[in-house]
Amino acid sequence: MNQPFEMKQTTLWARMLRLTAILALTVTSAANARLPVFEALDSASGHPTRFAQCPQFFVDGKPPAIPASPKLRELCYEAFAILHSGETRTPVYVAQRLNRQTIEDADEKRATKFFADARLPRGERAELEDY
Repeated sequence: MNQPFEMKQTTLWARMLRLTAILALTVTSAANARLPVFEALDSASGHPTRFAQCPQFFVDGKPPAIPASPKLRELCYEAFAILHSGETRTPVYVAQRLNRQTIEDADEKRATKFFADARLPRGERAELEDY
């Protein structure tokens, strides 16, 4: 008798977690990333950027080891880096360096415009309609 309730609760938690991740990504994107770092896109293969192209966001310039997976994508932006999951269409984690200036600028007016990252395959990226 409790099983349907537990399933609904688990689904609710999963949705809340996904929404929280997207909200954090959207706020961080709007606050700090003017544009994705498209210059780092490998024009020969069309693949998204790699963490090796934005070491400034990681401790000692070394990103964590990531197991190979066809649906995990490393994305570099102007102010942060994201490991994106194409399965959940959400960030797995975000790496960002904070300093006094970024903290002081946190009270700026922000654009809250959502954008889907065109570097991700259509079936792996979240679109505004998903929310």
